[in-house]
Amino acid sequence: MRSFNTSHETLQGAAEEAEDAWSKHERAIGDGPDAVGWTDGYAILTTTDLLKLRMVNAWAAASELRAAFIIALYHHWERCVYLWGDRRSSSHADHVRVMKGLGYPPDPDLEKVYRLASLLKHNSDRHGDRVWTLWREVFSPTFTCGPNADWYGGLDLTDDHVNEVADIVGRSGPT
Repeated sequence: MRSFNTSHETLQGAAEEAEDAWSKHERAIGDGPDAVGWTDGYAILTTTDLLKLRMVNAWAAASELRAAFIIALYHHWERCVYLWGDRRSSSHADHVRVMKGLGYPPDPDLEKVYRLASLLKHNSDRHGDRVWTLWREVFSPTFTCGPNADWYGGLDLTDDHVNEVADIVGRSGPT
């Protein structure tokens, strides 16, 4: 998890610096005019626009890193089970059966990790409904679930969620 923590801290720091620069710039110009920060001859972005874009992109990058690590952690577990087992297991249920047969019952919360990783990959109602039921805390408080919802967009993953996923995967076999 050191690689996640290092990467995440770096992105969080960049996002905080970008937010600070944008905020300072906003205070500095007040109600006055803003300088042109960039143009390609068609679009004109002010310095405020550029600073805000840098801030939004940095926060988005940190969010995507959290999602990528959750998927990677679950896929690591899947691959290990495949290698430890009969090398034929292909579904989550098969993997769980293999682990139990090897004497390593998976952590009871592994299903929520499976569903979250699948939701992150597929953004489907099938997985979204299950994550909503099993682990509602990973969603933004403003998210409204329902058919054809943007489940992925409704997630509000934190580094604590990533660490919890790592702990669950770690308790789900001899990884």
